[in-house]
Order: sequence, then C-alpha cells, then structure tokens
Amino acid sequence: MNDQSGGGVRDRMIAGGGALFTRQGYAATTMRGIVAEADTPWGSVHHYFPGGKEEVALAAVDLGDRTVRSAISSALSGSSSLAEAVRAYFVAAGTSLSTSDYEQGCPVATIALEQASMANPLAAASQSAMTGWMRLWAEAFSLAGCAADRAEDLGTLVVLNVEGALLLSRITRTLRPLELAAESTALLIAAELKS
Repeated sequence: MNDQSGGGVRDRMIAGGGALFTRQGYAATTMRGIVAEADTPWGSVHHYFPGGKEEVALAAVDLGDRTVRSAISSALSGSSSLAEAVRAYFVAAGTSLSTSDYEQGCPVATIALEQASMANPLAAASQSAMTGWMRLWAEAFSLAGCAADRAEDLGTLVVLNVEGALLLSRITRTLRPLELAAESTALLIAAELKS
C-alpha cells in the first residue's frame, strides 16, 4: 500500500529524484520522470516542490550527503582502526553499488560533475557535501594524531579514492576498482598512523 501522507510523498519524491539524478544526471531528469519514479501524484510536485526540479535536486543532494555521512560515521564507529574504517566504508559503497545493479554510485557525484562549472545552489550544495565528507575523515585522522595539514590531505585522499573507484566500478560493472582502492588506501592510512 502506498503511503500518501505528506512526509511519505515528499520523501518518495526526494528519493526517486535522487535515484534518477544519480543514474541519468540533472539535465536528463524531468519532473514527470521524478513523479513516475516515486509513484506519486502529479499534483504533489507543486505542493511539495514549488521551486521545481532544482528544489527536488537540492533535497536529493542533502539526502545523499546525510546518507554518506552516516556511512562514514558507521565505518568509523564500527571499526577497530582507521585503516579498517576505510575498508568498511569502501565495502559499504560497493554493496550499495552492486545491489543497484551498478546504477547507483555516489548519491551526489553525478549532479556535482554536471554542475561543477556553474555558480548555482546545486554546485554549492554538492561542494559542501563532499567537503564535509573530507572533513569527517580529516577529523578522525587528526584525533588519531596526524598533523592538521596531513589529516586534511588524508581525508581528501579517502574521498577522492572512493569517488574514483565508484566511477570505474560503475563503468566496468565490477567491484574490483573499489577493492583495489580500498586496500591501497587502507594500507597507506595504516602506514601513516604508525609513523
């Protein structure tokens, strides 16, 4: 049974829009496509998202940001070392990718790439999300004793490696790029924290 309550409809539209934006990009996604993907009534578009597609996309980027932050936090809290946390984070990304039949990689990356050269709210939201992920990792490395500059570098390294590996895994339809990136990143983190 479909939940037609306000929160349910709005949430389904955000999730459906997010799935389409990740799969096919912002430009190729239409409001009609979002309504169909979310299985919601057409009238809910203007009720819940008077700002149109951009408003849905901003909400989807926010949802994607919170999802990734949660995955990072879970990896950090559920692991015995930062190297293991990195491995766990890459495994979670790979699980999400493979269960979507290689259609759903990073929930922010497709919009971020499409909007990167534009000065608009979507570009700013995407940049803020990814910067926040790097900061979460950097804080963990800093707490483990890394100097602030090096902690920032390592936080950036984790995010750039997972994002690049997600892209290659999605293109090649295999988790091997993620597995390679996970192991090499974890080994580097372990070596850094020993020194």
